[in-house]
Amino acid sequence: MVAGIGVGVYGLDARRIVTSLSLPTETADLVAETDRLSPIRWFILAMLPSVMLLATTNEVCMDIAVVPFLWIVPLTLYLLSFILTFESDRFYNRRVMIVVTAASLSMTSILVSKSVSFGVALQITVFFGNLFAVCLLCHGELVRLKPGTHRLTAFYLTISAGGAAGGLFVGVIAPQIFHVYSELPLGIFMCLLLCVGTLIRDVPQFEKVVPASMSLKMGMAITGMALVYILASVRQSPSILA
Repeated sequence: MVAGIGVGVYGLDARRIVTSLSLPTETADLVAETDRLSPIRWFILAMLPSVMLLATTNEVCMDIAVVPFLWIVPLTLYLLSFILTFESDRFYNRRVMIVVTAASLSMTSILVSKSVSFGVALQITVFFGNLFAVCLLCHGELVRLKPGTHRLTAFYLTISAGGAAGGLFVGVIAPQIFHVYSELPLGIFMCLLLCVGTLIRDVPQFEKVVPASMSLKMGMAITGMALVYILASVRQSPSILA
């Protein structure tokens, strides 16, 4: 029996594993669906910190303080969050990080909107603090979703692809589709969605009512609509190259 289960882990999908253990069909469907959606979650959680890293670096180093080698600070924060979360789970508390990240994103949104004027030192602190909070949240959730040894290769390859996609979006795609600097506002919006989604997913009652696949699809649909809205707004405004 044990040998059969061991072979199933390496050779069968999640549905067959659960079925072999004689679990209900609904449970088998849920596990199989979660298994299929896992790479998408890994990709998104790896892409968002990369987007925020480059977008924040561009905002601070080009618009706030043109200081040589200042870009080293956000890169260090990004790597530090990766090291802390993957080294031990004692550095990551989901509830605390959701609140901290949501607050920092709100403060950063105010700075991006230019509705309030702050000193350079405070702006740099808020932007970099927000980046660190976002990276801790995303990387902490990645650690929580880390699979068993039989899927670790796919896990790390997906993380690498997500990080590369974030850099590609900010460095290549965004300048082609946006005439104003919209990468950071879009990244903030996506991170706020992540905070909300992570918070409600932590409530067992919500998990029973709304399937995980539905909430993920809703988040992706809302992000797509936000992107369309930003593109439409930019095309109606005067063309100002970033």
